[in-house]
Amino acid sequence: MKRRAIFVGIDNYQYLAPLHCAVADAMAMRDFFRDRAGFEVDTLLDDQADDPGDIYRKIDETRRGLGRGDLLLVFLAVTAST
Repeated sequence: MKRRAIFVGIDNYQYLAPLHCAVADAMAMRDFFRDRAGFEVDTLLDDQADDPGDIYRKIDETRRGLGRGDLLLVFLAVTAST
């Protein structure tokens, strides 16, 4: 069984005040799942994930490599704005 995870952390936004812990939170969770839970991980931080399409593409790319019974975890440390 494959265990994959994608961690997204965005501190810096073009039109919003910056966050101070999202990147650190994503990295801490990534380290835990990689080092203690044995997941294969990908990480998108700040400008790697500033377009939602970048995140969707990474999820789709990762999902395509998975089969029945495999796991995919997506962790988002971002702000929500409406």
